[in-house]
Formats: sequence, structure tokens, C-alpha cells
Amino acid sequence: MKILAFNTTCKELSVAVLENESVLVELNLKTKLSHSEVLCPAIRFCTEKANLKINDLNLIASSTGPGSFTGIRIGLSVLRGMSLSQSIPTVGISCCRALASSVNASNTLICSFIKANKNENYYGFFKLIENKLTRICKDNISTTGNLIEKIKEKTIFVGDVEVISCYCFDNKIESNDFIFINSNIKASNIAKEAYFKFLENKTLKNNPPKANYLKLSKAERELRK
Repeated sequence: MKILAFNTTCKELSVAVLENESVLVELNLKTKLSHSEVLCPAIRFCTEKANLKINDLNLIASSTGPGSFTGIRIGLSVLRGMSLSQSIPTVGISCCRALASSVNASNTLICSFIKANKNENYYGFFKLIENKLTRICKDNISTTGNLIEKIKEKTIFVGDVEVISCYCFDNKIESNDFIFINSNIKASNIAKEAYFKFLENKTLKNNPPKANYLKLSKAERELRK
């Protein structure tokens, strides 16, 4: 199965082409240009490097959030456009799941951690049980302090971990049971999770995935005042 995947929800753009679980090409970029300017050329570059045309693809996957609202919309818009023009099935993968899938530690709580704004963070809890990444709770949003209070066991934090490690240090919180892994969201992990989803379902439809914002946009919050 030939899979194209991309992430546009954070500052680093990531695009990858995989065959099943094997990475053929992966491109991770930080530029001064917007993702809307860079994504399609990056997709073209990766598919050409993999010696593939768009109609050779069997599946297209994108991150659905949480993360940058604009970034989420860019990724899902390109995903839907490619799917409609080529009739290729699509899969949406949570950013928290994609981060957690980069951690190879069985039966240990994994906390995916994404900075949302000055005071809040997106998070999700997972465990790798019998080589299967199992979700423990839905993706959510919380202050750093409230998140720490929820955790009662050894935990691997992955993502924007500088925020939480600094919080533990500043507040003199015992963190011997915490492991911090700084990591960006990789398109290759999105593709692998999409492939595993296919193996579970065996059939994939052309239903476009929905955005996972977790909170209202600033404009929506202003309208509700």
C-alpha cells in the first residue's frame, strides 16, 4: 500500500511517502513561508522522489489536530482536494496519537503534549499494550498544573516538553518518574497510524476526516461574549 501523509498543524511542515510501514521519503521543513505555499510543492517533491504519481497512491492521511487552527484547515483542505480529484481514500490521525506512536515503551503511560497558548496545552494519554498503541483518554486541553495533578504513575511526555519540564523545575515538583522527549509531529508516524487503521478496518471510504480543534477559535470566542 502506497501512503502519502502530511502534518501542517505546527511550525514544522512534515510530508512523507510510505509503502506499508516502510518510509520511502520524508521531508521536514521550517521556512518563513506559510504551509499553504509550501505543502503542495513538498508533496510533489516527495512523490517524485518515491517515483510515484498521485494516482499511484492508495491512501492519503493528514493530521486533524489539535494544533494551529489555520494549519489544520490547510492540511484538511489539501487532503480533501486530492481525494476528490483522484478518488483516493483518506484517513485523519490525531496529532496526539502521532506523537505517542513515536515512543516505543510498553505498558508505560505516554502523554502527548502540545502547547496551545500561554496558559493551556493539548494532551492525550496512551499506552503501548502488546505492541498496539491504546488510547487511555480522549484528546483534551488543560493548564500544565491541572495536567500534572492527573498523573499518578511513571509517565513519558512527548512533544513540546520544555513547557512541562520547566514547570516541574520552577514549582519544585518531583519528576523522577517522568521522562521528557522533545519531538515534532512526523508525517511518517501519521502514515503508519493510518496504515494500522486500514489493517483494522480493511475498507476505507472517501469520507473526509473532521478537524479536531478542542476549543473555539479566537473569533468564535469573541462572538460569544
